[in-house]
Amino acid sequence: SNVAVSTAIPSLRSADAALLCLAKMPEVTEARRRIFDGTTKIRSATVRIGIATGTCLAGSVGAQDRRNYTVIGDTVNLASRIEFANRIYRTTVLVCPRTAESIAARFALREIDTVVLAGIEVPQSLFQILGKEGHITPQQGALQANYAEALHAYRNGEWQQARKGFEACLASVP
Repeated sequence: SNVAVSTAIPSLRSADAALLCLAKMPEVTEARRRIFDGTTKIRSATVRIGIATGTCLAGSVGAQDRRNYTVIGDTVNLASRIEFANRIYRTTVLVCPRTAESIAARFALREIDTVVLAGIEVPQSLFQILGKEGHITPQQGALQANYAEALHAYRNGEWQQARKGFEACLASVP
């Protein structure tokens, strides 16, 4: 029999966890500075997070003396590819469309692009988590609105309007 499982709770927990990780990065940077005692130039600690919602296989894999707890499956592969896309778009947390749909009521999102990811057959729209809904900065709000307009213009071939919109994005959040 088919069992319908809500994806909202795991997606919301994943988004919350991602924001908690980001909030801890200044502490991680400070700990690195203390550990290395200024002997090396320490840059701010960074993290990239990719979230995909779906099914996967989780468990211990391997021989008795070399077991590893791991997750495998298409959803895991998608999350990995999304995590890597953060490098290209200079973002920190990106999510797949299914996750975005599940969390949109509680998190402010910005659609970034639609891309073909290595090893993934279907083009994926990527969404950035800006923060909890109602708790983003005015600059993030301006970025969200300007980017949506610019992306729409770009997709419609309205190049001048798209350029103007993307330049407004850079002005609000370089």
